[in-house]
Amino acid sequence: MLFTKITLNWQSKYRSKRWHLWCLACLIFSCASLAWAQIPPPTPGLPLPPLLGARVTGETATSDTVFDFALESGSVLSGKVIDVNGVAVMSATVLAQSETGIFRSSITVDFDPNNPTLPQFKYRLVVPDGTYNIFVTMSVIDVAATPPQLLSTLTFDLQETVVVAGATERDFMVPGSPPFSTLTGQVSSLGTLPSEGGLWFQSEDGRVSNITRVEIAEGATQATYRITLPAGTYQVSFLVTLPESLRPDVDNPVPPPPPDPEVPQQSVLIPLGTVTVSADQVFDLNVPAIVTLAGKLLDGSGIALAGASIFATSGLPQTPPPSPSPTRAFCQAGSLSAAPIVAFSSASLLEGNTLGDYELLVVPGDYQVGVTTPVELLPPATVPPSTLDPQQGSLTFPFPLAMMSITEDQIADFVLPSLPAVVLISGRVTDQQNQPVGKARVNAVSSMLTAAPNVLFSNSVEANELGDYQLLVLSGVDYTVTVCPPEPMSLIETPTL
Repeated sequence: MLFTKITLNWQSKYRSKRWHLWCLACLIFSCASLAWAQIPPPTPGLPLPPLLGARVTGETATSDTVFDFALESGSVLSGKVIDVNGVAVMSATVLAQSETGIFRSSITVDFDPNNPTLPQFKYRLVVPDGTYNIFVTMSVIDVAATPPQLLSTLTFDLQETVVVAGATERDFMVPGSPPFSTLTGQVSSLGTLPSEGGLWFQSEDGRVSNITRVEIAEGATQATYRITLPAGTYQVSFLVTLPESLRPDVDNPVPPPPPDPEVPQQSVLIPLGTVTVSADQVFDLNVPAIVTLAGKLLDGSGIALAGASIFATSGLPQTPPPSPSPTRAFCQAGSLSAAPIVAFSSASLLEGNTLGDYELLVVPGDYQVGVTTPVELLPPATVPPSTLDPQQGSLTFPFPLAMMSITEDQIADFVLPSLPAVVLISGRVTDQQNQPVGKARVNAVSSMLTAAPNVLFSNSVEANELGDYQLLVLSGVDYTVTVCPPEPMSLIETPTL
């Protein structure tokens, strides 16, 4: 048994069997978090300056507006994560908790300038000076198994305190893994849901999780599962995608046929209760019957909202805590625990869809329902088209989300309201020495558009090498504009929920 000593060759084989379930679970919570955008890392290059993020709030953008940002310097906390065998961990997330927030950094690959052929796997956090408690989230994998087996994803409390005052180098050793027990059982699916899918187990504190496929073996009539977990009490949920995507066999990679654009892609997450694990045991599960919410997703002209997604959730994860400074953005913000598992369903219309028909499968209950859709933004007349390409923003409507009691099959259409004109937010991102911060990510969010007060809008763009940015937005007030400096690219992201 070994901590995440993974080769890329192993990943390519293993990911096809289980990794897509992690992606689905992460997708579910990224949809529910609405405006909190993922910030893509830049390509590796020169050492990044230690900069903190910045933001302005309550701003009006009913005409072209300029916001310049001077990012404050922070301190770098960096080092290696070592497993119990003395091997540098390639894939993990380091979390540093202070009184003001939680910061996270994935492991990145770096090279010693004195020995450029020797890779180093290190974390890098840019934080305000202060005192931090350290945690590490990582996957525990049995590489001796064939194929290698994911035992669980754990968040370790290292019981270590680090005082950061300027650049600080600190290596951390993760403790040995706890004993694992094996759960097996059958899964019965009621109603119209298929028996095959995935099971997601998450501890009550959100710091331990694992996911496994539920499938009907050749010659069997009942779906079964097998999963490993340390002792504890877990929330259990059933995870399924419809229609199930076809994947080429690893040994005979034949490209699957393209999906039918008129068939919506569905994802369903259904809580099934809890189980307490203390030893190897059998635990059978029944997936409850479901009902449907169906209808159309249309724009104001009655045309299908191709690319849009509708979702229904019985609860939303908590938003990140506000920064103590109204002008500072914690761009490496993290969390020590995942949000509680809630019932969730989504349906996405593929590009090329002409009908706009959707269907959501849900367990009877009360839900918050909303639609997210991309929107193409063309430069306003004040900007020569040759100097700025169109951009794609994101809309969520209605906002606040519609409250619906879905206890039986019902129909509801969602029509995108008329949208206001496009305006330009532009400016320059520098450090406090007035040096440009290239590839900084600028994000703008508003829920008070001038012609559509019930729509949440967001868009983001990357500054160029000179720190200049041009961000197209819809005319509105109460904008929050956030700037985050570039982050190093991680080699392998640890799946966190």
